[in-house]
Amino acid sequence: MHKLFSLLSVTLLIATLLIPLLSRAQTETIYGKTNEIDPSKPSNLYSSVNFSGEWQKLSGNVNTHGTRISASYAISEKNLLQVELPFMYNNQSKKIGIGDIRARYFGLLLKDDSKTINSFGGSVDVFAPTGSIQNGLGTGSWMIAPGVIGGITVTPKILLYPIISYVHVSQPGIPGMSETNGGSFEIISVFDLGSDSWIQITPKYAINDFKNNGNTNFNFHLDWGKMIRDDLSIGAEAFFEVKNKSGLQQSFQISIAKFFQ
Repeated sequence: MHKLFSLLSVTLLIATLLIPLLSRAQTETIYGKTNEIDPSKPSNLYSSVNFSGEWQKLSGNVNTHGTRISASYAISEKNLLQVELPFMYNNQSKKIGIGDIRARYFGLLLKDDSKTINSFGGSVDVFAPTGSIQNGLGTGSWMIAPGVIGGITVTPKILLYPIISYVHVSQPGIPGMSETNGGSFEIISVFDLGSDSWIQITPKYAINDFKNNGNTNFNFHLDWGKMIRDDLSIGAEAFFEVKNKSGLQQSFQISIAKFFQ
């Protein structure tokens, strides 16, 4: 527990030091235009840094605690690169270290908020097995998940973003386990609450292996966010699985993000 508190303290210290250095004016000039920052929509791409604290319940009595630091770079209004670095503590192995690093590319082919179909694009998610599987800090597998995403405006305050992905997971190096090829479907539902706050409700259904259609899971993400300054947001996230034969997982996060250009 002492290691966990030390880790979170370091994370908060880094965030406290870095965020003022990145501080900018209340409105940002992005790609030659002056825009208010609105991270509630997945189709709005910004350069940012994000610090989050996380608690995760795995199968059995195994829990992990720690922090995730992510950095996003908006190459243009329609292209984004993101890297996420987790530092975790496993309560069973009593080990602390780096988890599986995530890299993501997101690109838009269409973006027009005045249209009912407001956006369309694709993404590629890659998880590298940098976390120790022996210490319960990683999966031991590469995961590559290309996907397509669309945006639908239901009302000015309600938007839907369906995502379809193909998911390849390499063999983890554990006897009896092999690589899998599956897919997933999710819908990010965005609700504008006013006062610069929003919630996202995301149900997701996944077939983990097309060769075994019974190997499926169903989960929910609940996200709340609020802009506390024109370039700074805070958030909370809850994740829970409804169906997973390997055991139901839950996680909770709190975060702070700084947007800049």
